[in-house]
Amino acid sequence: MVFLKYFYLLIISFLVLINSWLSGQILFKNLPQKESLINDSLFFDIGKTRKIKLLHGNWKVYSEKSDKAEQVDVEIPSIFEGETDFIFEKSFTLNTTDIANSKLTLHFLGLNYSADISLNNISIYRHTGGEYPFSFDLPKDILRSHKANVLKVRLSNVSNSETTIPVKQKFLFPKIGGGIFRDVYIHFTPNVFISNINSNIKFDEKSKKYYLISKLKIENKEVSVIKDTSGNSELFTLNTTLRSSYGEIQIKTNETKFHLGKNKEIYLTHSFELNPGMFWSPANPKSYLLSAAIIRAENLVDRTVQPIALYDLDVKNDVMMLNNQDIKLSGVTYYPIYEDLGGLISYTQMERDIKLIKETGFNVIRFAKRIPHPYYLTLCQQYGLLPFIELPINSVPSNILSQNEFNDRVSNYLNFFLKGFRNRFVAAIGLGSSFNGNSEIDIKFIGNLAQLLKKKTDAITYASFLDGPLKKIKNLDFYGLELLNKPANNSYLNELLVSQQFSPNKIFISEASYIVSRGSSDGYLNTNSFEAQAKFLEDIIDYSNNNSLLGYFLNSMYDYRSEYASIISGYNEENLLQIGLADENRDTDRMSYKVIFAKLNNIEKVTIPIGSKKDDSPMLFIIFGILIAIIMGIMINSGKKFREDASRALLRPYNFFADVRDQRLISIIHSLIILIIIASTSGLLLSNILYYLKENIRFERLLLSFGSSSLMQNVSYLAWNPLASIWWLSIITVIVFFILILIVKAASFFVRTRVTISSVFHAVIWSFLPLVILVPLGIILYRILSVEAVNIYLFIGMFVFTVWIFYRLMKGIYVIFDINSASVYLYSIIILFIITASLIIYLQLSNSTITYILHALKDYKFLG
Repeated sequence: MVFLKYFYLLIISFLVLINSWLSGQILFKNLPQKESLINDSLFFDIGKTRKIKLLHGNWKVYSEKSDKAEQVDVEIPSIFEGETDFIFEKSFTLNTTDIANSKLTLHFLGLNYSADISLNNISIYRHTGGEYPFSFDLPKDILRSHKANVLKVRLSNVSNSETTIPVKQKFLFPKIGGGIFRDVYIHFTPNVFISNINSNIKFDEKSKKYYLISKLKIENKEVSVIKDTSGNSELFTLNTTLRSSYGEIQIKTNETKFHLGKNKEIYLTHSFELNPGMFWSPANPKSYLLSAAIIRAENLVDRTVQPIALYDLDVKNDVMMLNNQDIKLSGVTYYPIYEDLGGLISYTQMERDIKLIKETGFNVIRFAKRIPHPYYLTLCQQYGLLPFIELPINSVPSNILSQNEFNDRVSNYLNFFLKGFRNRFVAAIGLGSSFNGNSEIDIKFIGNLAQLLKKKTDAITYASFLDGPLKKIKNLDFYGLELLNKPANNSYLNELLVSQQFSPNKIFISEASYIVSRGSSDGYLNTNSFEAQAKFLEDIIDYSNNNSLLGYFLNSMYDYRSEYASIISGYNEENLLQIGLADENRDTDRMSYKVIFAKLNNIEKVTIPIGSKKDDSPMLFIIFGILIAIIMGIMINSGKKFREDASRALLRPYNFFADVRDQRLISIIHSLIILIIIASTSGLLLSNILYYLKENIRFERLLLSFGSSSLMQNVSYLAWNPLASIWWLSIITVIVFFILILIVKAASFFVRTRVTISSVFHAVIWSFLPLVILVPLGIILYRILSVEAVNIYLFIGMFVFTVWIFYRLMKGIYVIFDINSASVYLYSIIILFIITASLIIYLQLSNSTITYILHALKDYKFLG
């Protein structure tokens, strides 16, 4: 299989050389203002003592390199496509009272990717990158009340192969877009305020009772002295109340009096005894409101209300327990994007999506590859779904995972991620996906990250691995295995279960994906059809249940548009992946959805038709190959001169090239016809190979290593459109020939013999004559490639054939140059080496391409 791998690389390198980079005008997309707003005081923490100021609406946007007069008005939230830098500018006003009597915190619920933020031309915050929510205090000494304040966000949406999270080479990542695509607002709290409430469920072994332990942080940022009737400005009372979401008081604590001086903070702890009937579960998603109030001299200073789900999710004896009972995961992956709007999704649509997931019968949801809007977590709590959130670390080569700089970035990312989702409803945190479970570097990376996570939070930890061997990792609670278009019965899961290295309760199928590229068919025997997808997902659920695994996540709930065009999903201009139970418009009239809905809700089974496997070999290859053969036959029989030239060029190339050197008559018309026939044969052969590789995961991963969206788009188009592929690849072959002719002509200036351009033209074209012999192979090549047992011999033969043509080209050059053959071979190899080395260095420096190629080649078992 070594030859097969290197042949893939040869094909890919060729495509990269001819690929043209695409660029276009930056366009912004936004939601109507009424769809981008929500009236949820609990989510935004609005109350009697707290308020917000939305910074939606028009922002001035311009490039730092352009004239400020070229700025445009853009609605925020919004997204744009492309990798570029912009400055977003917003003016807002504040009154003196707001500044003096409040602590002001600026919240960004999501932007992509990194940003430097300034206020009134003074830099105040740097967001190092990521879609997670973040916030920071606005300095009062910079804010002004006598005129408008100016907020500037210098935003960069440029990804990198080694320094950004996620990295540039995003395999099947949903397309989210750049920009400020979520809410931006200023949150006002009193100067004496409750800054954080950290609540946890604890079980007391002695009393055999559950308690809610709430640790409250209170800060005093007052500048002026405010005295109560007793003359004491630092005496406060804290009241906390736990009540149902309907307002009925369940438990009330006693008042706690405390002293708090200016610029001081204090931590107070309150506990509530709970009874089992109060606990949240997917079947009974009860919610409660934890209210905390600060009183001074019978006056309300601050109050905050926090929605809370009372549940105990823990790991005991390698078993996931919810409220002291086993839980099995019946989950689905959800990507928080919508149609062509990417991450710009309305609150109404968020709720519709979560509601449909719950109605389908799932009890857990996995947010992967993209960071969700925090409102999704509120909806999960409300509808009864355990949310698993995963860091967008996917398919990162071990060489990069081992770098200290990358590890520091990930640790920093994790810290800000945890801060952004602090006190949110999160059941488990994933450390990334598509890891190699047998790599010591991957294992060390995950172990360090899991250790850091356990120090920061009590959340359950997991990581998702490629299908293959696994090793135990300290501080990692559960292990997920990914299956892409591969049945569970044929996966490494069987070996893991038989070896008993892991308890089945420690393992779950983290990403069961089946990509549809051929639409509907008459049955599941037709691979990559909707019927085959339904069968695959149904079998995944049965396998998980029959083998007592922790559970599964079907990937995904909805179709989505990917960052890069995916070849294995079929070509379309929107980069749409048909991978979901429902389409991107949320239409559930799909076989997969009907089958899974029936299975999860224990209703009458939906029968999936078996059908009959259809032959997908295009007749076009046969017709085009026969047409080339006919043209070649006509030329051979049309005249003695052509027949003799072809015979000598093929069987006695030295004599033929000597005639070319000596200016003996070689018809330019004949050479042009041979060029067209050779180019057409090349186009036919390459089109066969592309069509065969169109559903090969390894091939897509290798292409993705170059980090070029236009390359992925163009190759996907050619792979799925044989006629266009033959046409364009033939044209490209002609262009390559003329480039080669110019290179050889340029080399001729370094020899004493005068070499004409016509001699070079004839020598180069006729040296490739043996390609014509492969016309019959082009007719049946796709069928031969489909027989995997003969692939290795076929590619060895093609490699030998390529060496033969290279030898003929070198012979033609040294004959028409009239120099020693050793010199031509030596300098040709040196030039080839320099070109190859330069290309490798450029690709490695620009996109770490070689690192990603080697990584993709190592993932042999997964890529299949």
